[in-house]
Amino acid sequence: MPKVSVIVPIYNVEAYLPKCFDSLRKQTFQDFEVLAVNDGSPDQSQKIIDQTVLEDKRFVALKKENGGLSDARNYAIPFVQGEFIFFLDSDDSLVPEALEHLVQKAEKDGADLVICGYNEVSCNGRPSRPVVSSYEPEVGSLKQHPEILNKLPHCAWNKLYKASLFKEKGITYPKGLYYEDCGTSPIVYLEAQRISVLKEPLIDYLIDRPGNITQSVNRKIMDVVANLKRVNDYYRDRDAFEIFRKELCLFNLRLIYDNLWKLKLVKEDREFIDTFFEVAFQHLNDYFPEWRKNSYFKHKKGKDLILAWIMKRPRWYQAYLSK
Repeated sequence: MPKVSVIVPIYNVEAYLPKCFDSLRKQTFQDFEVLAVNDGSPDQSQKIIDQTVLEDKRFVALKKENGGLSDARNYAIPFVQGEFIFFLDSDDSLVPEALEHLVQKAEKDGADLVICGYNEVSCNGRPSRPVVSSYEPEVGSLKQHPEILNKLPHCAWNKLYKASLFKEKGITYPKGLYYEDCGTSPIVYLEAQRISVLKEPLIDYLIDRPGNITQSVNRKIMDVVANLKRVNDYYRDRDAFEIFRKELCLFNLRLIYDNLWKLKLVKEDREFIDTFFEVAFQHLNDYFPEWRKNSYFKHKKGKDLILAWIMKRPRWYQAYLSK
């Protein structure tokens, strides 16, 4: 049995897939399998998968009808043979020592979740920028360090997971929703007994691929609210909502307001702006009636103070967007 199962969802990435696969084949740590999931890709990605499988038996080809990124990840989990899972997006790549350092850290700390840094890489050749966590405790749990919920990143692709988190705890990604990571990582944080932070950039993350959801703003940002509801309800079902209420409130506020500012880019879609405001603030009122008193709005200075004042009065901003 391999130590690590790398899950690579694939859709319309024929230009990037060879580099992704090549970075896996060059890993200094060799005890892994790659579950390459063709999510109904209409391009030539399957040919690249087939050729790689012929050349390297550690690669396993899986094929399904298109269902989106979450569905592709979920589809692969029952096929996992490894003790650990790593989710690698097909337009990203790993530095050669990535899996080696992640596994070493997991075994040293007895962690069932290891989070590492990454390099922001651009399509146009701009120099890469390392992004590493400034969070200090290297090992702990959400119970010991509730601030983890807002201090550590929620992307799926910079983490090594114990496979049992998904196969035994039953964690899945929300099918049909964009921004699925923010609806899943907080759940993983709750279920992980030991979380370890590795202050080293091990992934080359492509930040500006055309067509990437993170490079566009449209009605899909409504899925942010659906993902937040998913997280809140999961914590409630496990009697953890009140324990982490303060941190969950801040988490909900941060994600909603991050996307409120993006609405400036779709000012012409007044109907959607009004709908987003109605849904987002009804969500906050339902789960956190006290949200205006959250520390998110405190300790602001200068321009941030003005922004915080506006944010506590969202209808003012809505009126501005709707002009």
